[in-house]
Amino acid sequence: MTAEKPIRYGIAFNKNDTELQKAFRAALLKMVGSGDYAKLIDGYGLSELVLPEMPVDGGGPANG
Repeated sequence: MTAEKPIRYGIAFNKNDTELQKAFRAALLKMVGSGDYAKLIDGYGLSELVLPEMPVDGGGPANG
């Protein structure tokens, strides 16, 4: 049996729109803190894909 590579998902923003990036991250972290993010993910049966943190990547090609 071979281990599968984890699937990485991301959201892209215009790199110059830092206000949108900050607002989105704040809203996402609020959803995580309230438990709404977990409920949403669980509703799609994807709870095993949830990361323990919400990392921010500086951009560039996906690490695959």
